[in-house]
Amino acid sequence: MKLTMNEKKKNIKFTILNLMDKPRWKKMKCVCNHNSVETEFPIFNCLHCKFQSQEMKLPRSPFKISLTSSDRNGKTKSEIVTCNKIKINRGDKYQEIIGWFNLV
Repeated sequence: MKLTMNEKKKNIKFTILNLMDKPRWKKMKCVCNHNSVETEFPIFNCLHCKFQSQEMKLPRSPFKISLTSSDRNGKTKSEIVTCNKIKINRGDKYQEIIGWFNLV
């Protein structure tokens, strides 16, 4: 039985390492005043909204990246690889997402 392209995409698993259900920053309250745009994040410095924004920007599905390498003769080789595994780098104090990197 042959799988169609959409069925193949559904079978690809995406793994996120160091994912937490309840990091410390979720216990913080939002201090934004949502009545005005000028008193909301990112103009107003609200740590809860900042950390929530970082969490929402985390990829949740496989994505493609281009890898380029060169050999001793100077020839470059590039290939497109599907990334299906990432690891989150977290802060110590609030356990917020500082960044993430792909594991190919």
